[in-house]
Amino acid sequence: TGVAQPALLELSLPEGEHYQAEIIDTWEMSVTPGAIYSGRVDVPMPGKAYQALLLRRVEP
Repeated sequence: TGVAQPALLELSLPEGEHYQAEIIDTWEMSVTPGAIYSGRVDVPMPGKAYQALLLRRVEP
């Protein structure tokens, strides 16, 4: 892990809104569903290169 390959992302999401997380591995061309988050959260990441986090707003 490193600065560009975090194992944990600290985010501040809007209170009262819920977001479904997905981890996108651009090298392996795969998508892994994650948890639903709201407010101040720590999102676990794989800690390797070529990863992206996609957050989509969802209804609770």
